[in-house]
Amino acid sequence: MSAPRQARIVPWIHGPSMALLRAMARGWFRTRVDGQQKLPSGPFVGVMNHSSQMDIPAMALAVPIPVYYFGKRELFAGPLGFWFHAMGGVPVARGQRDTHAFDEALRLLRSGQPFFLAPEGTRHHDGRGSGKVHTGFVRLALLAGCPVLPVAVAGARECLPPGKAFPRRGRLRVRVGDPLHLDPVPVDPEHHEELARQAARVMRIIYDMKQELDLGLSGEGETDASAGVSQ
Repeated sequence: MSAPRQARIVPWIHGPSMALLRAMARGWFRTRVDGQQKLPSGPFVGVMNHSSQMDIPAMALAVPIPVYYFGKRELFAGPLGFWFHAMGGVPVARGQRDTHAFDEALRLLRSGQPFFLAPEGTRHHDGRGSGKVHTGFVRLALLAGCPVLPVAVAGARECLPPGKAFPRRGRLRVRVGDPLHLDPVPVDPEHHEELARQAARVMRIIYDMKQELDLGLSGEGETDASAGVSQ
């Protein structure tokens, strides 16, 4: 049996792909990002909410450096599998403990690379943070000795609703929060409750930021409607 594939960003694919995504974001999605100055200089575990397939591109646009990330294993088995690998994707099996994916993320963090994930796992459709939060990102940050970076994405579900294959015009808003240094806790089953408490605290911060972004989008929509501006 061959050894599992190690993640590696391919610059000649990653660079042009990001340039195209940014061009689309400026026009089609009218993207606005704030808080980029808060990005840590070293490795970090980026944590984001997840309600649409547009969340991942929005995250990539918010972080102007190459980052690695978890993606569901099915994406890497399809015709775009090579592209997802080249963009820094690490395949992860949904609904089960994937020790290889976890170990690969930890290896990348310890080598100095930023890593992003959505602790709620598969996207949930209400967009309100009701998905089950896993503690993997807390364990990664503690084992790697790096901060957690909370990132909130708003408008992604409206741009690409569940079940739709192609995005529609809209607004994307992304906010990068302050890096968080977690309380040191042994990473073992006996301390699961404390790990879960820290995970929940991070997600509350993210959804507080998202709520502010949602309110801003709602206000912008009302202003555009009164001025006769189309979406």
